[in-house]
Amino acid sequence: PDYYEWLYNSSAKHRAIINRKVLFIVGKGVDVNYRGLTAEQKTKAAGYAFKYNDTDFVKKISLNWTKLGGFCYEVISSKDKKSIEGHYVNFAHVRRSKITYDSDGNQNPIVFEYTRNWKSNTPKDNPDYKVFHPFTWDKKEMEKGKRYLVWYSDDDEQPYPLPEYTAAIPYIAADYEISNFVYNNTRKGFAASFLIEFVNGDPTDDQKAEIVEMDKGTLHGSDNAGDPAVGFIEGKDNATTIQAIPNNGQDERYVNLNKQVREEIYSGHTINPIVVGLKGETGFSNNADELRTAIEEFQ
Repeated sequence: PDYYEWLYNSSAKHRAIINRKVLFIVGKGVDVNYRGLTAEQKTKAAGYAFKYNDTDFVKKISLNWTKLGGFCYEVISSKDKKSIEGHYVNFAHVRRSKITYDSDGNQNPIVFEYTRNWKSNTPKDNPDYKVFHPFTWDKKEMEKGKRYLVWYSDDDEQPYPLPEYTAAIPYIAADYEISNFVYNNTRKGFAASFLIEFVNGDPTDDQKAEIVEMDKGTLHGSDNAGDPAVGFIEGKDNATTIQAIPNNGQDERYVNLNKQVREEIYSGHTINPIVVGLKGETGFSNNADELRTAIEEFQ
């Protein structure tokens, strides 16, 4: 779940699609309509009210579902156990216990564990660590002192669900790398397509290795875009030179790569880019009929 959260916060295209999907799900919010119900039915329905008119609650679980393939929320019962209420819990911070069986082949009870910091060596010692039990939708079975959780997953056979866009993850990650490359190349203002050769009194092999080690890795990866290459030449009388290295059509490759990444992300989400507000390679769609048709198809 942490990696899916990183993808959401790292790719602008991916985040825009997720947010638009949530917007379609939530709409103007959800409300309870009691029209046509008998007095007995109204009483029973009120006992299971989950703040369905709380748009923020619906938005949060919809975002979890779209982003992670599942959602959960804590169920809290009133003292008289006549009503229950749902409270949002971030799906990304919950871990489900392994499915195990007893000697008779019966499945042992599942529990859910919560903490915001699973990278800790001892998560159970975290101040916010909590244990939840599955809610069975029977208020009478809720035991005092236990906390209950509604857990929904698109794939019950796996410990954690795989969102529908999972096949496009390499392209979503690539979208971040492309944007990070552009950012660093612009910020540093010195293209990585240059080679610097300098004279420093004919250094020894160990001295050369030390200098290179200091600069090791700066020529690879988007974090190091714009860093110069470093080289050595023999001869004390030679002046420092800067040589341009052909970029082999780097700009054109970037344009094509960005286009491919965008198309693959939309394919992974099974969504028309017009629905998100984009059309073609650049700009926005002003064709109302085309937009309306795309939205109706998406809904």
